[in-house]
Amino acid sequence: MNRTNRKGLLGAAVLALVATAVLAALSGNTANETGRVAAVTPAMAEARAAQGKVAFEATCSGCHSAKPGENGTGPSMFGVLGRKAGSLDGYGYSPAMSGSSVIWSAESLDKHLADTKNFIPGNSMGRFFAGVEDQATRSEIIAYLATLK
Repeated sequence: MNRTNRKGLLGAAVLALVATAVLAALSGNTANETGRVAAVTPAMAEARAAQGKVAFEATCSGCHSAKPGENGTGPSMFGVLGRKAGSLDGYGYSPAMSGSSVIWSAESLDKHLADTKNFIPGNSMGRFFAGVEDQATRSEIIAYLATLK
C-alpha cells in the first residue's frame, strides 16, 4: 500500500469516528476512545437540561408552568415524571386524560409530545397543539422536566 492510499484510509477512519461521535452526541450519548457509546456525563446531562429549558420556554410555557402549583391553560409540569396522567390536584383535566392509565416517564412523555392528539385520544391538548416533531428537542424538553422535582 502506498503512502497516498494510507492517508486516504486514515482520513476515512477519522471521518467515521467523528460521524459516530456526532451521531452518539445527538442521541444524548458520547463515543469513548474505543468507539463504543459511553454514558452521558453529568455535565452533558446538565447541558441537555439547559437546552431543554430553552425549548420548554419557547414551546410549552405558553400553557404550562414549571413552578409547583402554578397551572395555566395546561397543568404545571413540576414533578411530572412519575406522576399519573390527569392526576395533579387543582387542575381540570379532560375525561380522556384523567381516565388514562399512563404514568409519565421519559418514554411516555416522548410519545405524547410526538403526537399529542393520538397518544391519549380525546385529550384537550391534542385539539390545538400537534406536538414537537423534532426528536432531539423532545429529548431536551424531557431532560429539563426531569430536573423539576
